[in-house]
Amino acid sequence: MPLVAERAGVGAGTIHRSFASKEVLVNELFRFWKTELATALGAAAAAPTARDGFDRYWAGLTDFAVARPTAFAFLETHRHQPDLDAGSRALSDQIDAGIEAFIRRMQRKGQLHKGDPTEMIALVLAAGAHAWHLLAPERTKDSS
Repeated sequence: MPLVAERAGVGAGTIHRSFASKEVLVNELFRFWKTELATALGAAAAAPTARDGFDRYWAGLTDFAVARPTAFAFLETHRHQPDLDAGSRALSDQIDAGIEAFIRRMQRKGQLHKGDPTEMIALVLAAGAHAWHLLAPERTKDSS
């Protein structure tokens, strides 16, 4: 927490008074940035076609990653951490559910192949994260 205080330009006591523990701080940050990412991805769910939805989703994801590389790296590295609380996991699940619903809708329309939406999301996110690390390694070296 001293590093957080240093980067925030406040005393360590301020951080300790504001957050009961490191886990509370991590969950607050996770929910904040996850909500920001959800806002960036919001237009994708309403897309009328799979192509348009994917374009909107990819644009939102890359715009978020370029504008907020540290937040993007933080979300990527904390998505499955055991210290995420129920609220953080529920928010993450809610965002995933919206994307899954879009995929299922496009599958019913015949615009996407059959398959597990969760696996499709994982493949796209993994490809995006890998591409981000290849294209901008200097932005992802220090995600603390």
